[in-house]
Amino acid sequence: MSCDDATLRAATDCALVRADGTTERFVELAVEARETPPGQRAPLNLAVVIDRSGSMHGDKLRFAQEAALHVARTLAAGDRQAVVAYDDQVEVIAESAQMDAGSRRRVSEAIRALFPRGCTDLHGGWLCGAQQASAWVDGASVSRVLLLSDGLANRGDTDPESLAFQAEGLAERGVGTSTFGVGLDFNEHLLAAMADRGRGRFYFIEHPARIPEIFRQELGEMLSVVARSVVVRVEHPREVHVELLGGIPHQVQPGMITVPLGELVSGELRELYLRASVPPGTPGARVEVRAVLAFQAVGGGGGECRTKAVFTWAPADECERAPREQRVRQAAAEVDLALAADEALALERAGRNWEAREYVASRMAAHDEAMPAYLGCELRTLSERMADGLSEIERKRSHADMYGRRSRRTRKP
Repeated sequence: MSCDDATLRAATDCALVRADGTTERFVELAVEARETPPGQRAPLNLAVVIDRSGSMHGDKLRFAQEAALHVARTLAAGDRQAVVAYDDQVEVIAESAQMDAGSRRRVSEAIRALFPRGCTDLHGGWLCGAQQASAWVDGASVSRVLLLSDGLANRGDTDPESLAFQAEGLAERGVGTSTFGVGLDFNEHLLAAMADRGRGRFYFIEHPARIPEIFRQELGEMLSVVARSVVVRVEHPREVHVELLGGIPHQVQPGMITVPLGELVSGELRELYLRASVPPGTPGARVEVRAVLAFQAVGGGGGECRTKAVFTWAPADECERAPREQRVRQAAAEVDLALAADEALALERAGRNWEAREYVASRMAAHDEAMPAYLGCELRTLSERMADGLSEIERKRSHADMYGRRSRRTRKP
């Protein structure tokens, strides 16, 4: 994969900034992989972790088994799969093994033999799956833990920040985490944080019958990975304050923001939005925010692409007359407000209803001029509902919607 196969583009809402005062501008960075025909792919190294607690009885466990069986049927020679089941006890029902007729049969038999019981040691189950996958990280494979749960973590480590931190550490060692929340009783903020920090995806599965479909979607993306260890580095003058919007995990150093994106799949578009506060400067002089995309290509080698957003200092009246790229401003507003709504949903869940409502209102006011009308209507409705208290299905649906909006990940069909 070369830079002909991946592009990094920058756009701004306006190229001029005031010479006589601080100016707020927005930058869009678009990372896109060229669509590639099916062919060479990275081997997969997967650990499927299934909640088998008592609440999984019936359709939930049956469809989870169907999804895990589909993974076993789809993987080819050279791929690896482990299966872990957990309730208040954690059991490796199928050790990580390269797929062949024998291992596929053993994995399938173990999956079919599962039955529900006990409580929910989500951390123990996930950690066991992580150990299975970590043992086979080789620098060439796409390694991931697929964690499915329908309930609250009530055994072992249950602290969301601790679990998210551990998922981030695992991702840095080469193993991502994707999470699948089923029904209405799981903690969506926990599972989304584990997926965010684990460089995977979070899925809300409202109806158990959709479990196999969502697993197929995740597996299809892993089978289409064209770049691994994808990182975007944003470099800026220290006097320019730059902030990454949307709550995407990143590291900040003086003059630099590093955003690890994990894998990039064929035809995928990832959009990042930055808010830049540019101080006064000399009219006609320029200031640059630079970005570098670095990745490792499937099949060997790597690549690097560069782009930049350039701002020019100008008198205030010229800045006022300068054309605006409303698309960039509106998209940045949507990402920032989606995170605000997500944070407000956490406040509402904690019983701080009016605080949640006022928080959304204050963040909307900051984007008043650029906020799309449809988004303003949706957020006002949501904030009013939060003041009254949401139902569990409203919380889950709203959280999943905001997660998708702030993630800004799309793929050509």
